[in-house]
Amino acid sequence: MASEQTEPTKVLWRRLLHLVIDGLLIGTTAILLGLVVLFGLTVGLARWITFDVAFAVGVVFFVAAALLGPIVNEVWIPHRSRSGASVGMRIAGIQVIMLDGSKPPLKAFALRYLLMVVDGMLWGLVGLVVVLRTPRRQRVGDLVAGTVVVRRGSVDQPVLPGPDRDLGAVPETELALDAPKV
Repeated sequence: MASEQTEPTKVLWRRLLHLVIDGLLIGTTAILLGLVVLFGLTVGLARWITFDVAFAVGVVFFVAAALLGPIVNEVWIPHRSRSGASVGMRIAGIQVIMLDGSKPPLKAFALRYLLMVVDGMLWGLVGLVVVLRTPRRQRVGDLVAGTVVVRRGSVDQPVLPGPDRDLGAVPETELALDAPKV
């Protein structure tokens, strides 16, 4: 009998919330950066630069922010932070840890990011199915990188325990009737 905290949908909603928040953050940043550059070049350098050139430079800054933003947010920020979480993960109350409970290295975050291509296939349906079908609610990137997404605050534990309703990412196992409860 699974507890309320271990329902697959609860974990899924936290992960989806993090993706929405991160997407809005990166998209808004890219648009604002492009507009600021466009406006700055158009107004500040109006005598030397035409609107067409300013627009092209603004588009270049927008594209650069749109391409580099996800890498910074999904790889660099979690790697450099103590919590192992992007901005959206912090707000959603989740973080990434290795299966042994340690903080993931840069390589693990990079693998998770690169394999988002696989998880995002068919409008994210592949990732959704994999998360719902794996015992620790891992997507393909997590499986390959050896990471798991858990609720924030569980990093202090030396080893990631077996299924535990307090982590929120792993379902509760059924105990045999004659097995002693620990």
